[in-house]
Amino acid sequence: MGVLTLNIECHERGVKKTMQFEPRTLVHDACRMVRDKLGPMSGNPNDYGLFRVEDDPTKCVWMENGRTLEYYLIRNGDTLEYKNKIRSLRVRTLDGGAVKTIFVDESQPVSQLMVVICSKMGIANHEEYSLVRGSSPALDDENGYGRDQYQIQRNDRERTPYANGTDQYDGGTRVHQKGKGGLENTFMNTIGRKKERQIQQLRAKLHTEEEIHWVDHSKTLREQNIGDEEELTLRRKFFFSDTNIDTRDPVQLNLLYIQCRDGVLRGLHPVSRDTAIKLAALQCYIEYGPFEEGIQRNVDSKNLLPKEYSRAKELEKNIIQEYRELIYEDSAAPKKKYCELCQSLPTYGVSFFLVKEKMPGKNKLIPRLLGVNKESVMRVDERTKAVLKEWPLEQVRRWAASYKTFTLDFGDYKDGYYSVQTLEGERIGQLIGGYIDIILKKKRIVDHTGIEGDEGATMVEDIVAPARATLLAHSEPTPIIAQEPGGSIYGIYRPEAATSPQASILYKFDKDWPDLKKSVVKIGNEFSKQFSITSGVPQGSILGPLLFNIYISDMPKLCDTPNIKIKLFADDVKAYQILSKTNSNYSSLQIFINKFIQYCNTNGLNISLQKCSVLYIGKSNPKIDYFIGNHKIFQINNEDKNRDLGIFFTSKFKFNKHIQTISLRANRNCFPLIKSLKSHDPKILIEAFNVYVRSILEFGSQVWNSLTRNNIKQLEDIQKRYLRFTYKRITKVKIQDIPSYKNLLQYFKVESLEHRRLKADLKLFHQHIFGKIKIKHNNSYLIRQTKTRGEKYKIQPTRCSTMIRYNSFFIRTARIYTLIPIEIRKNTPKMFSKLLAQLDISTIIK
Repeated sequence: MGVLTLNIECHERGVKKTMQFEPRTLVHDACRMVRDKLGPMSGNPNDYGLFRVEDDPTKCVWMENGRTLEYYLIRNGDTLEYKNKIRSLRVRTLDGGAVKTIFVDESQPVSQLMVVICSKMGIANHEEYSLVRGSSPALDDENGYGRDQYQIQRNDRERTPYANGTDQYDGGTRVHQKGKGGLENTFMNTIGRKKERQIQQLRAKLHTEEEIHWVDHSKTLREQNIGDEEELTLRRKFFFSDTNIDTRDPVQLNLLYIQCRDGVLRGLHPVSRDTAIKLAALQCYIEYGPFEEGIQRNVDSKNLLPKEYSRAKELEKNIIQEYRELIYEDSAAPKKKYCELCQSLPTYGVSFFLVKEKMPGKNKLIPRLLGVNKESVMRVDERTKAVLKEWPLEQVRRWAASYKTFTLDFGDYKDGYYSVQTLEGERIGQLIGGYIDIILKKKRIVDHTGIEGDEGATMVEDIVAPARATLLAHSEPTPIIAQEPGGSIYGIYRPEAATSPQASILYKFDKDWPDLKKSVVKIGNEFSKQFSITSGVPQGSILGPLLFNIYISDMPKLCDTPNIKIKLFADDVKAYQILSKTNSNYSSLQIFINKFIQYCNTNGLNISLQKCSVLYIGKSNPKIDYFIGNHKIFQINNEDKNRDLGIFFTSKFKFNKHIQTISLRANRNCFPLIKSLKSHDPKILIEAFNVYVRSILEFGSQVWNSLTRNNIKQLEDIQKRYLRFTYKRITKVKIQDIPSYKNLLQYFKVESLEHRRLKADLKLFHQHIFGKIKIKHNNSYLIRQTKTRGEKYKIQPTRCSTMIRYNSFFIRTARIYTLIPIEIRKNTPKMFSKLLAQLDISTIIK
């Protein structure tokens, strides 16, 4: 391997040297070699690093110590600068205080610098703050500089040059267009410019988030061309824990007050007349102190009231009257009160973006406000700021931002997408992602949810020998009071269930439990005395669900009802009845429900009415009402999507919605998988797809496997797109040169999803025929003797009168199972699977 000859500059020493390095040399080792060559520097050696110099200042990067030189694509003759990473950063706050100069590590992204900056400012929750370039938006309204500068930047982004000689703007087409008449173009251009002016005027009036030039947290200061002399403003970006700020944190309280005050005065938060007077009086108390009788105060309503009330001179008397009645002992209390009034406003903490959305039923775009806060994403009326539609953040599954559009995907919570036209799609996505990151971070710190999850406390479990007991420690200093030993352990053993086969085992377990398990309470580094555990099981263990299943194991016997069949899964109970012309007793299911209610009452179990529902199957089903006590059980409609064990279906046994759901989930996994994997090894890429995407598309396929071409294509397209991307990455060919899907399958040696699902059906069917799995098939097929050479019996599917039955598992699989050569079918299930894997299924199905 050759060596790299690089130019190393050190302006601190005023020298430039030529040095040679191995391409695989770590940057840390390269710095050490440079330091040995140049001699000791005045500062700490750890504060120095290599800086790659480019003509464009925004493309200059600091090289990470853990990377190799070849990682940065260094070539012979490139110039690297050996310099100190520590630089000064000028930061000021919204209150107009003195500018603080903070020394930071320039090689770190802004997200890491915020920890240092906020700690210097006395702020704890650094993840909720950010830096703003330019002057404060509140000052921009006075001199217009910041807004004009922002508008120039926005116009540059809106303008898009085209090869046909046009310059297209967001609002229309401008300049000239080749080969077309001038009158029509002039007319359309005038309309477009007029609409765009209206949008710009509305944007300036609303003071949306777009006028704030936030610093990008993922980039360094150098990458954003932020110089040493530029001043940045510290400002709260995420309103998450602001409701917890009180007078004990004067720094954050003052910053929050300034931001709330500016928001009210600039019209970001619409307020009523009475609220505006109260806020103005509080502002007077904060700025002038307590009201003093005999001293005349001149109240300037323009600096105290929003624009819609600032011209009402009669309100000044009301402000003075309200101001006179305010009395606070703590000087910070009025700021806290001001912030509390603002926090009660519906628009508080919402970051607004002016977007364009399509009118329902019309091909027309109208302006709309899109708001984001710590709880939801909302559509807001641009005039009144009334909330039109709200989606909680937990329903947002993914989002996508392109050049001029922003799209939200709500997964299973909403059919379709919500898409708007905007140039701020990246900023909206970053804001949503920022709130989600903060929520997850707080949840990891505070919450711990095990199998029996207690969301209020974190439990640490350490199973040790009986002599040392079981260590249970809560994260919060909440004392645990030892209970007196009882006659039984709730949820483990009940004397009335002595008829259960497990009764003797549970009785011994109950009797020996206090001697087997002991516990202590840990608060900090202090431990309490040992005491016996007389009830319950360790939190987060697998013992809880196991014992619950044992606890209700006698339920099918005690609630046994003629013609009713019961299925149990964890804490779910499914009871069903098959009706026919000879058996039309509809009351059997209600009799079972009454027995089940009595069983739950006897054993101290509660029935969740919200989770109970009735599913009716069959066209001639009379749909009888069923009740739990006096409450009617919810009836699932024919077209409603019902979920059972992870599979969605309707009462007509249609699985189209399930296929749509898993297709969306698989697509959501594909995109981050493609972005995160940098490998060019096809084995790694294909295996990752199999694990994270294909498993979603094949879960429970024996139940829902569809034979319609649309559903097959919908699922197959996911694998097709991924294979096309993989082929393009490893071969670097043009899109038009990518082979067909059939050739891609042969190239990567993978099977189509349709064939894999079919083989999964055949494996299960063969296990059923072999007697390994017993499933009632309700005469879906017949086994008849045959005179075919080498085959004594033949499986014959029964005739079907409906497509539901025709596509059911036994009938659809039996049709294909008979086409498989007898040499494969006569083997054991294990050998059958191996031989079937080698079989080209396309030779059987046409």
